Amino acid sequence: MVFSNVIDARQQNRFGNLDKPDHFRLFAFRAALNTPEPLKLNFTIFEAIKGHYSLVEVQNQSRVTARDTLPTSNDLMVITELDILDALATGKISWSQAKQQGLVALSGSAVQQQRLDRWFFQLFNVATLSNQ
Repeated sequence: MVFSNVIDARQQNRFGNLDKPDHFRLFAFRAALNTPEPLKLNFTIFEAIKGHYSLVEVQNQSRVTARDTLPTSNDLMVITELDILDALATGKISWSQAKQQGLVALSGSAVQQQRLDRWFFQLFNVATLSNQ
């Protein structure tokens, strides 16, 4: 579902970041993750279109690295693409809107999903673009 919804958003250039290099998209997302927050937890990003897994470790400074192993069903995973994470980080879409539009999905234990959902809701709760 995420796969087709992200493609639709890209075809409409909804977030205006299609020409933005991936390392800039990732930089904006990492910068957002560096805000002080007690709900922080490590997770995996699965880029559904690219078929790429990245491990996100959040301590004092967030770190995103390629994941060397496949995640298990217990691993917390955010399924989306970097352009959607960039849109969240730059306020072009809120976390609630991204979920409602099927641009992100979560997998892993229910407790971990709820914790990440609360964290991302607090972190990405305002979108600057209308009618998203």
